[in-house]
Amino acid sequence: MSFQSVTDHLIHCKKRLGRYVILILVILCHAFSFGQKNQYVDSLETVLSLAGSTEDSLIPSRFLARHFMRYDLAKSLHYSESYRRLAEKLEDLHQVGVANHYLGLVNRLQGNYSEALNYFEQAYRQFNSNPESLQSCLGPLFNLGVVYQIVAAYDKALDYFYRELDLRDSLGITNGYGNTLNSIGVTLKKMGDYDQALIVYDEALVVAMEAGDSIDFSNIYNNRGTVKELLGDFEGAMQDYKLSLQLDLEDQYSSGIASTYQSLANLYLHNHQLDSSRQYALKAYQIQSGLGQLKELIHCTHDLVRISLESGNIDDAWMYAEIITPKCEELGIPEVLMNNFKLLAEIYHIKGKSELEAQALRSQLLWKDSLYNQQAVETARNLQIRYETQEKEQALASLQKENELNGLLISKQRKWQFLLLAALGLLIFFLILAIRLYQLKIESHRLRADQERILKEKRIKEIEANNRILQMNAVLQGQEAERLRIAKDLHDGLGALLSTVKLHFASVQREIESLAKLNIYQKANDLLDNACTEVRRIAHNMMPDALSKLGLIQALEDLLEGLRLKGQKVSLEIINFKEDDLTDEMELMVYRIIQELINNITRHAGANSIIVQLSVHGEELFISVEDDGCGFDVDETSDGIGLKNLRSRVVYLGGELEVESTKGVGTTTNITIPLAVYSSTES
Repeated sequence: MSFQSVTDHLIHCKKRLGRYVILILVILCHAFSFGQKNQYVDSLETVLSLAGSTEDSLIPSRFLARHFMRYDLAKSLHYSESYRRLAEKLEDLHQVGVANHYLGLVNRLQGNYSEALNYFEQAYRQFNSNPESLQSCLGPLFNLGVVYQIVAAYDKALDYFYRELDLRDSLGITNGYGNTLNSIGVTLKKMGDYDQALIVYDEALVVAMEAGDSIDFSNIYNNRGTVKELLGDFEGAMQDYKLSLQLDLEDQYSSGIASTYQSLANLYLHNHQLDSSRQYALKAYQIQSGLGQLKELIHCTHDLVRISLESGNIDDAWMYAEIITPKCEELGIPEVLMNNFKLLAEIYHIKGKSELEAQALRSQLLWKDSLYNQQAVETARNLQIRYETQEKEQALASLQKENELNGLLISKQRKWQFLLLAALGLLIFFLILAIRLYQLKIESHRLRADQERILKEKRIKEIEANNRILQMNAVLQGQEAERLRIAKDLHDGLGALLSTVKLHFASVQREIESLAKLNIYQKANDLLDNACTEVRRIAHNMMPDALSKLGLIQALEDLLEGLRLKGQKVSLEIINFKEDDLTDEMELMVYRIIQELINNITRHAGANSIIVQLSVHGEELFISVEDDGCGFDVDETSDGIGLKNLRSRVVYLGGELEVESTKGVGTTTNITIPLAVYSSTES
């Protein structure tokens, strides 16, 4: 091993060792700093700063992206994007898919649902393209269903949830199956199909019990209790909530415990059991305060406002309402803000704080409908003025009525404006539609004309092709007829005449014994024998008897036997060929093709050996003739008369001819003839 290779090996080992050290540091940070958020983050960021390559930076970036998803979505987004850039640089499609999944989760939590859908779809495509990453497709499919559920596209949500279940079935993964069924039940509940939702929840309970997933089990109980509550089955709902609470307490699942406490508080409030309702609401409030989940904390606080107000604890209700208001404005939750200001107005009314009541009502109206913002402000201000002085009550009432009339007038004007815009929009729509229809009509006429032109050209080409075939057929049939006539004339005419001359020579020999001793007589006699033999050979070649009597294979054997007698090495190979596959005319054509090839070889190639192969595969006849002659350059040599005749016969049969030749090595001719094509041509 060279010094350079040893050095490269040591550098490679050092890099690998560095990566292993960084990975061990990340695992140790995760193990020993779990629960200590700041130390865990600092450790990961230290590992990231020490990373010396793209590959070393990948794992810390991924851990930081996942960690901040619970605490700081902006940082989680930053690290998720960094993680994806690193994965793309490494061209690791699986890691790119994981990064896109993280980005989808962050955007979903931020409320950017269109972006979330885009990232989840990218992650799904990247996982689905690799058979080894199919299991990772479960996450994007599930989250696509969740996002579509949030935006109220319930049909799409159900479609993705059921696709996720189908994938689980195909992979044999049961863990998490109950959670997906639980989400399907939630979707059906939002659609108002409570009976079907209960059926799905029951199935989810069975699956979760088999998988032993108690967290899924508690969520299913909680959601099923909500549906029973909507159906008026308060006893059944109470039972499900308590079962859910028991499981969450056993697992110490704080978020689930708080959610179930909140459900119980609302159920007790509905049944006017105010003490129990307040007790569970306070428990939920305490847990959510510790978890730092602001949105859930706002809902818990709002429940305490309603419970306190229903119980007559006005001061408590006022305190919780004042706490919740800035938090709602921070998150921008209009529904809770509107209801909270409504409850505040009721509290201020009971406490006799008319000015604060008016402010609360004004805020409620502001959040209720921004289109009537000015009207809401004026109404609230007029109400405030009425509370300030009794002498202006009449004026306030008149002003309020005037405002209402103005509102009706404005509403009527807006309605007319809307109708006018709608009519204008419909007019523009129909105008565009008419133009488009006219364009489509013109396009349709043009396409129809093009189609007719193409069909006409096609018919002309077909007629020309058929005419060429008929002409070629007539020429070939004429050639064969002429061959037959000449063969008969040679055999019956010249052959018989030569035989008669031979007999006369024999008679002359018997009468004049001395002629046999003359050299000129013997030479003439030999020439006469050669002439008879040559006439028989020519007649046989032009119309071999073996072809009509014994078939193509025997005719080819006779053809090649003549070459063997001349000392050439010739072989005939028959593979999967039956003479019943060919018509008489096609047998003749094939014989002529092979005969022409053999003649070309004997005249021009100077070959010592010839191999002829005849085979049938499927619906095609294959002919191969190979020799070891002098060969030629296929690209530079033009076709002679024999090769042109050969090509015309192959084209007539609908086949293809390919010649491969190398100078000094030999020539191979391959011919492919479709049997079905020739049958249709013949018909």
